[in-house]
Amino acid sequence: MTEAATEAKRVAALIRQMVGRIYVGSKAMTKRFGLTGPQVVALRTLLIHGSMPAARLAEFMYVTPSNLTGITDRLEVKGLIARTRQHSDRRVTLLTLTDEGKRQAEQLADPIEERVAAGLARLERDEVEAIRAALERLVRFLGESGSGEGEPAPVHSPEAQP
Repeated sequence: MTEAATEAKRVAALIRQMVGRIYVGSKAMTKRFGLTGPQVVALRTLLIHGSMPAARLAEFMYVTPSNLTGITDRLEVKGLIARTRQHSDRRVTLLTLTDEGKRQAEQLADPIEERVAAGLARLERDEVEAIRAALERLVRFLGESGSGEGEPAPVHSPEAQP
């Protein structure tokens, strides 16, 4: 095996390790708050960006619209979001936080996001930019894998994220 192939395998192993840690963090959040990681992301996104159509929320979360339907259905049953018609175009349904949803979203913190942000804050700006650029390339590589999931979601700028 070449040195480049060995390094590529190390990178792949690190990605698996990151995914595993995110999974464990998501399970801890579910146990603590009764919400899954994706449900928390949906609530935080709506808190930060306000009401929006489901398709837009799916873009923010990098999930398919059908996947988002399951997430939002469960949040609606819990009384944390409501579906309302947009006044200017009644064909569009907006997802909106309820008062309880807003209260919970304000209390929820993403521990993985916070740890990553704290760690990156200790680095020099050029190091953070290099990590961001490398991760964007990896996201694009994964989107090119032909997984049958359709087109990969676009890579949003950090300002667009919750």
